Amino acid sequence: MVECSACGAELQSEAEFCHNCGNSVEHSTDRGAETTGQEEQSNSKASLSEVEKEDVSDDSAFLDLLSNLSVNQVFIYSGIIVVGVGSLLPWVGFSALGFSTTFIGVDTIDGISTVGMAIAVFIISKTAWRKEFIAVSLLLSAAIVVVGLAYINDPLVVLDKSRFTTGQLRTFRASANLKSGTYLTIFGGVSMVVGTFRELAKTVV
Repeated sequence: MVECSACGAELQSEAEFCHNCGNSVEHSTDRGAETTGQEEQSNSKASLSEVEKEDVSDDSAFLDLLSNLSVNQVFIYSGIIVVGVGSLLPWVGFSALGFSTTFIGVDTIDGISTVGMAIAVFIISKTAWRKEFIAVSLLLSAAIVVVGLAYINDPLVVLDKSRFTTGQLRTFRASANLKSGTYLTIFGGVSMVVGTFRELAKTVV
């Protein structure tokens, strides 16, 4: 039972109007449900707004980072990333004489060394970016290119040649297939060379 707010007459709980005075009956549960629904909708909108703000904040931070990089740094850091990606991809493959295999960059000493040199350049760029260390970074970057070119010149550098005869090595060389990892490593190294050379040139002028 509920009471009419106007005349105090007792009414059935489901009544919408007072039988005594005709006043409209408001049910507290309806108001509560409506209020709860409005609160949930408001909270949902607030949560979405916070997520949108976080996304915008992340985008702004990334754009700020890019805007603070010089052209030379873009060459260097993008090259480092490319070298890293290249080390995770296949460098060279062989398929001959019942022997078929593909070497991924990090499976070889050469691939690991290119990653190590790229990391060294990154550390130098963040901690000791002075003339003599920039020159060291240039040499390391050039060494990465040389390693990649060595595979183009002779893909068999990855093999232990002492295990095979001259004829087998000749067959392997003919069947050698250079993969994307080798070319990406060279490309990344060249990008690093360009960036470090330009940086070194600034210190000389």
